[in-house]
Amino acid sequence: MTRKLVVNCFAMYNPTGRRVIFLYLFINYLKFILHLLNKCLSLLCSSTGGYINFDKMIVTFHIGRGGRFNNQGHKSFDGISDEQGLNNYLRNGSYFLNYSTEKREEAIEWVKEEIEKKYNALLILCDDFEKQLRLAIDEDGYNNIINSIGLDEEDFQKQLGNKVWCDGNGTEIISEEEADNGIGEIDNDGDYDTHIWKEIQDCDECEINIIMSATGWEADEAQQELIKLGLVEEEE
Repeated sequence: MTRKLVVNCFAMYNPTGRRVIFLYLFINYLKFILHLLNKCLSLLCSSTGGYINFDKMIVTFHIGRGGRFNNQGHKSFDGISDEQGLNNYLRNGSYFLNYSTEKREEAIEWVKEEIEKKYNALLILCDDFEKQLRLAIDEDGYNNIINSIGLDEEDFQKQLGNKVWCDGNGTEIISEEEADNGIGEIDNDGDYDTHIWKEIQDCDECEINIIMSATGWEADEAQQELIKLGLVEEEE
């Protein structure tokens, strides 16, 4: 007892000892916080009849390597999401919003036609002007250019339409409107890496079986929802 007290006193007055004690206390503090969060989640689930009430239950799947032989194309249950889940995935990944290439070119052609009608003359836009306009569109800074040539900014915006989400290579993968609905598919690498968001009632038989064979609290809630929807019979 005396030896332990001496060691503890030495540790308190020793810089290294103080750091060790601080780290020990910090780790235990984190464990306590995690315990509280787990309790809160359990209470939330129990107070909502077993699962968190989303406006609509969206389930997610991942296609990649897996299964007995770790083959590509293996689909697995990835959890429960909400309407912001798909958007959050895109915002936190290497994706960005831009206007589609097709709509951008249509908008530039519209500019040519409108100037021709407005000034009653055939206009051939120089390469530099088109380059600057494309750059301005990419940076959402086309207002000044459109206004300077006497065209309406809102009309030009209608030609551009809604933005689309693109990957790091600039490949268009999903429209902003689809992502806002929380339903869609992000194909990063085909059978090696694809993420799917869909409403649980739209799951096919294969996906229902995947959910029913999954484990974890999210799988439990999804399974209960399938029973509630009458897509799976409850076991007696």
